[in-house]
Amino acid sequence: GDLLWDGDDAVDCAAHVGDAQITAPVVELYDSGSTRHISPYRDLFETLTPIPPKAFSAANKQRFDATAVGDMVIEVPNGVEVSQLRLTEVLFSPEVGYTLVSIGRLDELGYSVTFADGVCTIYDPTSDVVGRVPKSTRGLYRVVHGLPGDVSASAETISVMELHRRMGHISPSVARRLAENGLVSGVKVDLSSGENVYCESCVYAKAT
Repeated sequence: GDLLWDGDDAVDCAAHVGDAQITAPVVELYDSGSTRHISPYRDLFETLTPIPPKAFSAANKQRFDATAVGDMVIEVPNGVEVSQLRLTEVLFSPEVGYTLVSIGRLDELGYSVTFADGVCTIYDPTSDVVGRVPKSTRGLYRVVHGLPGDVSASAETISVMELHRRMGHISPSVARRLAENGLVSGVKVDLSSGENVYCESCVYAKAT
């Protein structure tokens, strides 16, 4: 069968195949080493066409079959908003643990992606920002969607000051309010810590 993953990211991604359940929470992982979009979430496909079973191999030699192909729309965190991103020619396989978003496929459609400061930023063909995906503690760029009012334990937990930094050094008090009002997606924010709101980068910027 075909190799779904190549490049340095393959080992990290392959290690997670099958980790997640196909029920909530819904998980997307953005990967520069994947050659195709693939998802186990049948209900999220807008179109789905059966295909003869197509075998794929992950970098750890694990094999699985894709049995259909279609289009789907995923939600991408974008600051305090959530953007919608349409994925085309997505393979369906109930054997994988989450939706794998191929950066290479997005590139072919005219999207561009940058990786900097622990954030994967996605730009559409007109250079508008579509989404910002934070890097997890395991070094993966992933988004975890829980049920309304529920945040999965598998989502990364960050501090208010870390949120402040990841959102372009907005006011820490604004960052806290966004988290308190449930306007932050993709991560959990620890609101219990009475941390110092001192930010060396902000102090330096104001002094120059």
